Amino acid sequence: MNSIAEVNKGFEENMAFPQYKDAYGSHIVISTDTLAHLQIHVLELSNRKGFGACAEVRKHFDSILAGIVPFGMRVVEEI
Repeated sequence: MNSIAEVNKGFEENMAFPQYKDAYGSHIVISTDTLAHLQIHVLELSNRKGFGACAEVRKHFDSILAGIVPFGMRVVEEI
């Protein structure tokens, strides 16, 4: 089975949202670049004027911005 990173060259917008947790997990491997791209995406979403997010999404965003890899995914230096 290919990882998300291998199939989609890393980043997927759904990684930013907790409701997609079932699509990811410890079987998914992403690169450090993908995690950085995800953090940038989350920061942009957070700063977007008029973007409203519930407490659960905000908590997920904060976790990603703190460097915590979401959904138990694993990070490797390079894929």
